[in-house]
Amino acid sequence: MINSPRLPACAAFCMFAVAATASAQTVFVRHAPAGRSIDVVVGRTDAGKSTADENGDARIPINLQSALGKPEVDANVFVDVCDKLTRVIVEAGGTTAPAPDVGCERRDVQGLYAVKRESTLVVNVGSAVPSMLLIQGSYTPPKPSEENPEGSDESRPHRPASTGLALYAAGALTSIRDAAANACGGDSDCTPDGNGMGYSVGGVVWLTKWLGAEAGYLRPAQVRATRTADPLHFDMRMKTDLVIVAGKIAIPAGPVRIFGTFGADYHQATQDTSETLLDRTTTAADGSTVTLPGGTQTLHLETKGWSYLYGGGGEVWVTRPFAIFGELNVINIKGDPVGGGEGRIHDRFTSLNFGVRIRIGGSAKPTT
Repeated sequence: MINSPRLPACAAFCMFAVAATASAQTVFVRHAPAGRSIDVVVGRTDAGKSTADENGDARIPINLQSALGKPEVDANVFVDVCDKLTRVIVEAGGTTAPAPDVGCERRDVQGLYAVKRESTLVVNVGSAVPSMLLIQGSYTPPKPSEENPEGSDESRPHRPASTGLALYAAGALTSIRDAAANACGGDSDCTPDGNGMGYSVGGVVWLTKWLGAEAGYLRPAQVRATRTADPLHFDMRMKTDLVIVAGKIAIPAGPVRIFGTFGADYHQATQDTSETLLDRTTTAADGSTVTLPGGTQTLHLETKGWSYLYGGGGEVWVTRPFAIFGELNVINIKGDPVGGGEGRIHDRFTSLNFGVRIRIGGSAKPTT
């Protein structure tokens, strides 16, 4: 029997090589532009580089044991699209990925993936929303002629409506139901004007693709009622401030989201009325002329209170951080006079809004 000191060393080396091979993984990038530089980062460590071939594919071996100190991990995957390269980031679940480089756009792959010793991470970067297929073992891509038949929905990229916080600003065409007409009181010489342009600002948080919450401020157009026929001149002006708190339920379809709105509103309204009665001359029964003196009076009314609103509309996410939207809301206002007295209000605004939303911070990935 031959006893060589080289045998234990060889055995140890072979065991290490087998263990390293068994814990090796692969990132397979698909549908990148041909010739595109591909980088892979694992746990803030540069794990490999490659270049997309003529089919847009690139295969990069990685090793979790070397990068993270363990052969298996539950991982989140991110894709950074930069000017001249695409970077795939594999990060252990529960940890924060490094911020993207300046000029790079971070795109998240939704989900948490159990990456094993022989996993292949097939990352599709060909659409605005990257996706990933986790294979336990090797992966052979289908032929290009078999993968996306002409006319298939998979041949077209889909961009989902964003979730998270979005701030908005909108012009608002508003109309009030009763206030202007009631101020005229049926006088044919009085002109009511309850329509006009206002504005709205606020924020919407989409917790999921179909459920959201909104808080905002609406300044409707000023309500007026005027009479200029002698002898009575009349001018009523009403200004209203509305704070809105509401929930939204939506039906998402790619970048389009149709939603309904249900919630509460708090109003503060100020109504100022000026009446001027001109001097009038009349003839008495005996034929003499009598002058009746006129006068001016002003009335001031403030109201506030809570009521309810409902409505609906739609938004289109033109890009990940930018959307246009339109909605129609019916906003009831109900309140008592400030300081007591007469003059309660019970009315309704209709508001047709058109504006833009800008997404603020966070991830733009779709949430189920």
